[in-house]
Amino acid sequence: MTVDDLKRMFDVVEDQELAPIFGRKKGAVSAWRKSGVPAAIEKRANELLAARNQQSPVSHADAPTARHTQRQIRDNFVIASLPLLTDDQSEMIFDQVRGMVGK
Repeated sequence: MTVDDLKRMFDVVEDQELAPIFGRKKGAVSAWRKSGVPAAIEKRANELLAARNQQSPVSHADAPTARHTQRQIRDNFVIASLPLLTDDQSEMIFDQVRGMVGK
C-alpha cells in the first residue's frame, strides 16, 4: 500500500491530511512516501474502512450531494471514526477541528 492508495481510500487531497486520521504528525506521512506505509498503518486503514462500511447505510436524503464539499465529507468520516481512536488521538482531532472553525 502506498500513500497515494491511502489518499484515495480516505478521499483526501494532500499527504498531510492523512496525519490526523492515523494520529501521526505530518512528517510521518512524508516518511511513508519515502519508505513505504508501515504494516500497522495499513491494518488501521483497513479497520477504519471496515468500521465505516459496518455503519448503517446512509439514507438517500443524507447522501453526499454536489453541495457537500470534500472537506465536509472527510470531516464526517473522521468524526465517525472517533470511537475507534484512542483518547489522545480523539483529543488531537477535536483540537484541530476547533482550530479550523475560525477559518
